[in-house]
Amino acid sequence: MLDNKSNKKEQASLFTRMETEIQNYRTNSVEVSEGVHFSQYKTIKRIYLFRNRDLSGSKINEDLSYNYYYDMISPRSEAEIKNLRFDTKHILMFSNNPIGDFAAVFVTNAM
Repeated sequence: MLDNKSNKKEQASLFTRMETEIQNYRTNSVEVSEGVHFSQYKTIKRIYLFRNRDLSGSKINEDLSYNYYYDMISPRSEAEIKNLRFDTKHILMFSNNPIGDFAAVFVTNAM
């Protein structure tokens, strides 16, 4: 009987500790250096706002029109990745010693 009561007290204290930890994570910040504060919760929240294209926190403006956010980085990065691809058949090998390395350079460029 005593064991059951102490177990419930431990569970209650565990839950209250978890609640305080979560509350501290959401509200408090850590002082990284003198005068510089950092909050991981605010950083992650801001990342998700950018990712979901919702910078203001609401999708509707004051005049009840839709708040548009155009992401101009993602299309450019996808296009640049596509433009950076190259084919290995366009690579030519050269040597500083063309007479001594003739066979190796010839075979490499022939493939």
